[in-house]
Amino acid sequence: MPGAWECTADMVAYLGCKRDLKTACKELLGKEVSKDTRKMMEGRHWDELNEDEMMELVEYASADSDLCLELWLSYCHEWPTEERRVSRLTREMCARGFQIDADRADDYAMRLASEIYNNGQNIPWYGAKDQRGKPIPATSPKAVKEYCHIKQIDPPKSMAKTSADFENWLAEHGEKHPFAKALGNHRSLNRTRELVKRMQSFTTEDGRMNYGRKYCGAKTGRWSGDAGVNVQNFPRKAVSGVDVRSLIVPKEDHILLQADYGQIEARVALMLAQDNEQLGMVASGVDLYEAHARLTMGYNDERPMADADPQGRQLAKARVLGLGFGCGPAKFVDVARILGGLEISLDEATQIVRSYRKSNEGIVAAWKRLEANFAESARVPGTTKHAMPLPSGRDIVYHKPHYSDRDLACTPILGQGTRKVYGGLLFENLVQATARDIFADHLLKLRDLGGYYVPVLIVHDEVLLEVPIDEAEEASKVLQSVMETSPLWCDGLPITADVQQLTQYTK
Repeated sequence: MPGAWECTADMVAYLGCKRDLKTACKELLGKEVSKDTRKMMEGRHWDELNEDEMMELVEYASADSDLCLELWLSYCHEWPTEERRVSRLTREMCARGFQIDADRADDYAMRLASEIYNNGQNIPWYGAKDQRGKPIPATSPKAVKEYCHIKQIDPPKSMAKTSADFENWLAEHGEKHPFAKALGNHRSLNRTRELVKRMQSFTTEDGRMNYGRKYCGAKTGRWSGDAGVNVQNFPRKAVSGVDVRSLIVPKEDHILLQADYGQIEARVALMLAQDNEQLGMVASGVDLYEAHARLTMGYNDERPMADADPQGRQLAKARVLGLGFGCGPAKFVDVARILGGLEISLDEATQIVRSYRKSNEGIVAAWKRLEANFAESARVPGTTKHAMPLPSGRDIVYHKPHYSDRDLACTPILGQGTRKVYGGLLFENLVQATARDIFADHLLKLRDLGGYYVPVLIVHDEVLLEVPIDEAEEASKVLQSVMETSPLWCDGLPITADVQQLTQYTK
């Protein structure tokens, strides 16, 4: 067995291609690969195959191995050493896993099953069977539609988990109709129960749960969730007293150290826009949103804004987080409500957007510069890619830049469709990718320290360590020092990290 190995799927993801072998071979090698043998094997086991099928499967697996090697030999020189280390760290972290409170998980599973049953008593068809004798799902679109007809209300346009239609329907009818509210509760309860059950199924005998994370799962290089248990999508709020995050605990005689950046993307945006005045205020200890308000919104009270004008600070927060990437007035109405809890009109949003763009010239100039550079590539016939350099030395590559009617467009990921490109989006990618590279740099520095400094979990911009209790104080100081030290390629960027000692994971 090799002492270390590199993942070809991670390599092609870094190159900006879908990570499945069929797509990678087509896009990067120009070869069509048949997956008929794989389809033939669905739901079957080796001992069910005849001799010819066994031979076919062996040849198929051998051909796949040869293609992986060909991909590696053709492109490994384009995958930097540091990025390979990030890939390996991701695999090591997921294989190591984290400790689960098994007793609490059992309690949660039973509690949720009971809650689902009790809640189901408000759903008229709950527990009923159809004409074939099969149980009717609580969220059956047909049953929902029929009962809505009885109640003389419009049914939701979609019951899909990712659809906003159901949430809007629930907001309109939930308080008036108990069955509607119960449907919303059922979705939440059932989703949480399924998550707890999956976590239990991925937990080994020693109480550790293995999980998956996709290196370069997003265009910017950020990690994304993987099959099984997506640790990035754990619910942030408890559901009927069930806090899924609290199932993650330290092993015996250990404690969890959690470090989370403070406003990392907003700080990176100021650095990339070369807004040294605002960045300087932040470096001196002024709250970032207050600094924005003082320099661009006319706030001049001597008192901290959080005390003197908390609502104004919420508006500053919404401006910083919502308008820096080209958000328009209509969208900012929603952004202000979601990020700041503010209700503003479209006319007010129009004025705010205009004011922001006039007073944040560096960020607007960055949008224009990035869009002009992209347009330059798109105007050249036959251009296969546009590379946007990052401060770290890495590039974000946009494939097949072109004009679609009057709009700039590209194929962000080889093997996927095209999408519109504009300056605000490019700046958002630049900011998020730079913040990701800062995080990756810090993770590798922790990895190099070895031992308990190797992370057990990363979620968005936070990292979780598992350290001996008697080492917690010293480890906290080391963790904070690493997370607040700027990489050489962004020296001077003020980075802050909140470090906490936890007996269970919270956020």
